[in-house]
Amino acid sequence: MSVPTRDDAWRLLTEYTSSDSLIKHALAVEAGAHQGLAIEGMSVVGAKAGV
Repeated sequence: MSVPTRDDAWRLLTEYTSSDSLIKHALAVEAGAHQGLAIEGMSVVGAKAGV
């Protein structure tokens, strides 16, 4: 079983979430998770810079 990509996750999110505010919230959560990992000196496997 392969690990879903960010593009896969984006497709699912936008397919099942019709509210713009919930999509913005999901993006904010993602950004916070990336920031938290960066502070700890970690990274997300397969993450692209600037995405």
